[in-house]
Formats: sequence, structure tokens, C-alpha cells
Amino acid sequence: LGIVVNRLNVSLIAFNWHLSAEDRYFPHWMEIGISVFLLTAGLVLFRFIVTHMPIFHEHEDYKE
Repeated sequence: LGIVVNRLNVSLIAFNWHLSAEDRYFPHWMEIGISVFLLTAGLVLFRFIVTHMPIFHEHEDYKE
């Protein structure tokens, strides 16, 4: 409950919602692009590791 109240405090009180449109922050397209790239690179790396290494299944050469 304390964490929820703290988050509400930060989102409702600490942020100044009454700023004019030019004073509000919106990320540049390059920041969004870098974030999407890093997320995509992580997913591709995870998929590569899972498909090429025995993570979710045993390798057939090592079965007993």
C-alpha cells in the first residue's frame, strides 16, 4: 500500500501537469529509435541464444 501511495504522490503532485505545451517534455525521435533498437536487439539476441543453444530442451547428443 505504501508503494502505491508513493507512486500516486509522484504522479499527481510532483509532476506539474499545468505546464504549457512548449514546456512539456516529449522524447526526440532518435531517443525513441534507440530505445526500440535496444529492445529489438535484446529480443533477437535472446531468440538466437534459445534456438542455437540447449536452453529449453536437451541436446540430442547428450541424452542418456
